[in-house]
Amino acid sequence: WGGFAIAAVLMAVMYLTLVLSLAEMSAAIPAAGGGYSFARQVMGPSGGYLTGLAVLIEYVLAPAAIVVFIGAAVEALVGLNGPVIYATFYFIFVSIHLIGAGEALKLMMVITALAVFAILATAITLEHRVHSQLKSSTLLRYVPIRSPLPSSISNHFALKWFLPLGIVLIIH
Repeated sequence: WGGFAIAAVLMAVMYLTLVLSLAEMSAAIPAAGGGYSFARQVMGPSGGYLTGLAVLIEYVLAPAAIVVFIGAAVEALVGLNGPVIYATFYFIFVSIHLIGAGEALKLMMVITALAVFAILATAITLEHRVHSQLKSSTLLRYVPIRSPLPSSISNHFALKWFLPLGIVLIIH
């Protein structure tokens, strides 16, 4: 639970700084093109070219990675996986983008809302699970024999609130 909270806060800080940086650059360099235009203005034509090439590679590889992960999720749910599943979802993504940018953005909003729901559900589940495990006296007294730390240090860290499962339980 502690690691999840730390990761969520770090992710929020990174996205906040990304958004604020893009807002400042948009005001300072008012040109269409996003990161490509900013790179071209700052690093010249070769910097802009490399940035555009990186964006192009991202646009080619990201859908492939996404359909592979969706294939793994479909396999976990119904037991089907492979090139047919990949091609089906890739076709769905391309079709949505060919219909129009508005529809693609609406779908992205729905997917983002589902992702936020999943993150909140995971956080609530983890909180409930950790609290129920911390109430059990056996977990609070458990320190593995193979602990690399002395027993007194292991017991001290195992009871800290920011590491409810303790360093020792995470190491092993």
